[in-house]
Amino acid sequence: MLAIAVVFAACVYARPSFAGDGADATSSRQLFIDQRRLPEDAGNANQPPPPPGNGDEARKAEEQRKLDELAAKLKAQEEELATREAAARKKLEELKRLSAEEEVKRKEDEEQLRAREAEAQKQVEEAKRLADEARSKLQEDLKNQLERKANSDSSSPAVSPAIGNSTEKNADAPAQLEPRATLTVPAIALTCPDATVAVEPLPGGRSKIAVHSPCRHGQGVNMQYGPLVIGRTFDDKGDAEFIADMFLGPDAKTGVSLADGQQQRLQLVTGDLDEVTKVAVIWDAPVDLNLHAFEYAAMQGEPGDVWSGAPRDAAVASELVTKDGRGHGFMSSVSDGKAAGPKAEVFTFWHGKQPSRGVIAMALDYETRGTNPNGDTCGSGRYAQVPIEVIVRETSGAVTRQNGLIASVPCGQTLSSEARYQTGIVPDIRIHNAH
Repeated sequence: MLAIAVVFAACVYARPSFAGDGADATSSRQLFIDQRRLPEDAGNANQPPPPPGNGDEARKAEEQRKLDELAAKLKAQEEELATREAAARKKLEELKRLSAEEEVKRKEDEEQLRAREAEAQKQVEEAKRLADEARSKLQEDLKNQLERKANSDSSSPAVSPAIGNSTEKNADAPAQLEPRATLTVPAIALTCPDATVAVEPLPGGRSKIAVHSPCRHGQGVNMQYGPLVIGRTFDDKGDAEFIADMFLGPDAKTGVSLADGQQQRLQLVTGDLDEVTKVAVIWDAPVDLNLHAFEYAAMQGEPGDVWSGAPRDAAVASELVTKDGRGHGFMSSVSDGKAAGPKAEVFTFWHGKQPSRGVIAMALDYETRGTNPNGDTCGSGRYAQVPIEVIVRETSGAVTRQNGLIASVPCGQTLSSEARYQTGIVPDIRIHNAH
């Protein structure tokens, strides 16, 4: 019995092992499950649970997200536009400020010009007054001399023994004295006829002004063209000549004034003015400025560098135009800065006959300052800054005027070529299919 019990117990203990083996065998094969026999909820047992809420809330959340992104984008655009507007307003204010400064400078220049004209008129009137006084004094002196001479001649018979002894000669004396007592002052000593003025055109947009007045030999005579006043002295024959460089056109205020106050207004002759472009630099300070024109990419010192040190002349420039068909120019006016009043340098460019395009580069050199600035031409010196006016007259007759300023530089610093020869202060001449 004991043996039977042991065997039964061993069988009972080994049964789960047999069941496990069967489970493993079953798991290694696919099992067929008839879902029709499963409960209704059994098919969705493996599906993920739906999100909390419904589909409208998710859609609203997505729309809200897009609205937030759009609002942020609009805000960024508004900020960018506000920044641009502020920059534009700042630039506008700066332009208004510069325009106001230019207007003030222009008015100051006009006032200075009017003051110079008034001073010149005052000098003319003073010269006329002095001439009138001199004429009156000369007339009075001549009158006194004649009276003294008449008195001396009338008293001579009474003291002359020969005449006192001859009653016949005494009777003839009054008849001899009368012509001497009635002498008059020669007209040439008291009055001078008006001067004669002739105007004729010169090549390169210029006019020659010839003044003739023999009775004024040795006296001064002035010619005014626009802001410029040029002085001359009549030679021994009473002749004086001027050249008006018409950078303002033929209708600019032009005239001659004499030392005795006489003035004549002139009308200049156009000539070939509409065939040239003129670039003029005007300044008042007693310094030497040199205008340079670099033709066709010429470098400093090369033949195409036209300035007061290599000015060419009208005939040479005209010959070059005829020879190669391209435009060429010459310095029609130069100044060393020593003359009183406004000074000018003018470059005149003859346009060629062949169609062409290009640029004539312009530059301005402060010659008095040079490469090594010192004294009044640098730092806070009296002429460290030089106001200028640039005037350009095109072949069309259009005239542009702009004010400029040569800026100060530190003293004792050697200037580079670019710093000395300033290229931005004077506009270049642009050639566009000339003629």
